[in-house]
Amino acid sequence: MYRKKTSYDFLYLFRDVMRCGSFQKAAREADCTPASISRKIAQMESELGITLFEKGSGGMAPTAAGLYLYDKLDSILWNLDAMLQEARNIPPETSMKLELGITDMISGSFYGQLIRSFTQSYPDVQLVLSAPAWPEMRRRLIDGRMDAALTYSIGFANEPRLIRKPIFRAKPCIYYSRLMPVGDTVQTGLEAFRECAFICLDTDVAAMNMLRDLPFEPRKVLFADSLKSLYLYVNAGLACTVLGPAQQLHETEGIERFELSDAAYTIGIDIVWEKSVSNPAVSLLADCAERVFPPVRKGDLYEPI
Repeated sequence: MYRKKTSYDFLYLFRDVMRCGSFQKAAREADCTPASISRKIAQMESELGITLFEKGSGGMAPTAAGLYLYDKLDSILWNLDAMLQEARNIPPETSMKLELGITDMISGSFYGQLIRSFTQSYPDVQLVLSAPAWPEMRRRLIDGRMDAALTYSIGFANEPRLIRKPIFRAKPCIYYSRLMPVGDTVQTGLEAFRECAFICLDTDVAAMNMLRDLPFEPRKVLFADSLKSLYLYVNAGLACTVLGPAQQLHETEGIERFELSDAAYTIGIDIVWEKSVSNPAVSLLADCAERVFPPVRKGDLYEPI
């Protein structure tokens, strides 16, 4: 019968009147007066711009338009009722969702440890991972399409709209291929790299600063426009590079690394998110990182010039 307080009151009322065959019978079923039914039908006709009933010798009779509408409407409302019931049976959404970006410079051995710990600690959080380029990652963070990111620690160091939480720091390293003609690094230390060519990303300010901290001026410095190009040069033994200790080259077969133990700073990985983010899963990720990695001391932070 007539359904109270729905967005489709008039449509249900019209269907019930048609099913009952008269305003009087519909009024008895709905426990209201025929006059009330008549007013609501008149209001419906006014809003739709359609005459649904006209007065005849036996009372109010449906028009051709009314008969056509009822023929189509009955099955539509039945399907609508079924869909609404199915929707009511769907359990409420209780899980959180975390959109996390990971810069392609970070090694899988590093972020894998954090991701595994996070998913085990918070199984109800739906984790969505992506690895966009730095400029796209920044855009997504700023406009809210990404909740947080794991980045190289100098990636967003001077971005005022982002919160940067340091979660891992260690001494920077020189990465080089076994194919590279390098002397005994154990015996000679940094001197083994004096005649080597160095390569760095043309956007990596930190790498250039680290090169300046070497006790010698590199014989040659090459610039790569992408991480893939940098890897090709290092893997082929044509150059070495200076990066943080949690980079992808760390796990590449045939690549050695030499820690710059005399460096006065450390470098590593940050969790970064936009200041207005309200997603509680971001705090859960930060808390998890504190459990997985030892606390980073303030004096260990490296800021690019």
